[in-house]
Amino acid sequence: MNKYLKGCLIILGVLILLILTFFGIIYYQVSTSRQRNASDDIECANTQYINEDQVFEISDSIATKNIDRVKLFVIRDSKTVDSALVVNKSTDALVMSLPFKKVKLSDSIVIQTEKNQYSIQDMTYFNDAKWGMFGYLGMNCKFSFSFEKLK
Repeated sequence: MNKYLKGCLIILGVLILLILTFFGIIYYQVSTSRQRNASDDIECANTQYINEDQVFEISDSIATKNIDRVKLFVIRDSKTVDSALVVNKSTDALVMSLPFKKVKLSDSIVIQTEKNQYSIQDMTYFNDAKWGMFGYLGMNCKFSFSFEKLK
């Protein structure tokens, strides 16, 4: 066989092998996307504590404007577990992060201003899944909560 033909066949074989490997990786990523997404959904849903400095923002028309300091209370089983005085980071709404070390998602947090009280409840984590052209890109646990004006 000719030297050049043999060299071209070897190069062509290596290129085909690289192309098949590339498409195999893409196929694997696409075919396992739903399984990885489902396991990440479960992992986010099983979170029991607020695990990082979550920023709470409450905007309630005029009632939350121009408030400097607020008092936070962590309530577990109808008992106050912890409290702290926090500086508001905004003039248009109540924007603050929790100064507490560990807060369970089942706890409720009461925010007391000079005139009003708000209760933060129903705190959960959910997977805000990122999807791309070749399937699932990864987990992004997002924090959600609801609040209610007490007085």
